[in-house]
Amino acid sequence: MTLLDVREISKLFGGLAAINEVSFVLERGEICAVIGPNGAGKTTLFNLITGVYRLDGGEIVFSGKKLNGLKPHQITEYGIARTFQKIRLFTNLTVAENVRIGQHCRTKAEVIAALLRGKKTRAEEKAIEEKTRELLSFVNLDNKRNELARNLAYGEQRHLEIARAMASDPALILLDEPSSGLNPHETDELMDRINLIRNQGITIILIEHDMNLVMGGTDHIIVLNFGEKIFDGPPTACQRDTEVIKAYLGQEYAVCSN
Repeated sequence: MTLLDVREISKLFGGLAAINEVSFVLERGEICAVIGPNGAGKTTLFNLITGVYRLDGGEIVFSGKKLNGLKPHQITEYGIARTFQKIRLFTNLTVAENVRIGQHCRTKAEVIAALLRGKKTRAEEKAIEEKTRELLSFVNLDNKRNELARNLAYGEQRHLEIARAMASDPALILLDEPSSGLNPHETDELMDRINLIRNQGITIILIEHDMNLVMGGTDHIIVLNFGEKIFDGPPTACQRDTEVIKAYLGQEYAVCSN
């Protein structure tokens, strides 16, 4: 079943097309990688899907709803969350507080009700705390819940950002270079965690440069080059595509056709 339908979207900067009439369909439950050279338009694509940039053409439909013109917080409420290439945590807040903030779009208590701390407010606070504990346990950070986020190791910060994204109850998570800066062991752990996220019914798109992770851990690959889509299909076909090999993969990850 289709979750995300991207239809001929474009984005111009100073007359140059960062994204040029790109289309693709993402099915529920997929792990999809967006790859390509630096400057290919990968993060611009994420920014368009999440409402950071406005479309200059085309449309994006998510779970049957058109996203054109919506603000980032509205798109989060619809069920799309993301992480960033450069980690964006609230570094002066604790690990637990970062995850609680991720649940803000799902909370219902108004200011007066929160001040009066009625039964519904207390129940909601309890649910928030339980979910925070579950997510921190999921990323192996429950023992550091009271640490300031800035004091975490780099890999732990990456995992905390994923936990915060999951806190908004998304149907789709966009991960921007999640393995960046991780060692091989941490990358293996990341891939295991991504599969566990998918097992929870969450669909995933990731921008990634680690081709071992991409080729071994995804169902679907989209390749961008100079803002245009040059490939859309499974990993096995991607490794045999001559245009992709020439533009990005090189011979190291190419698989020759028999």
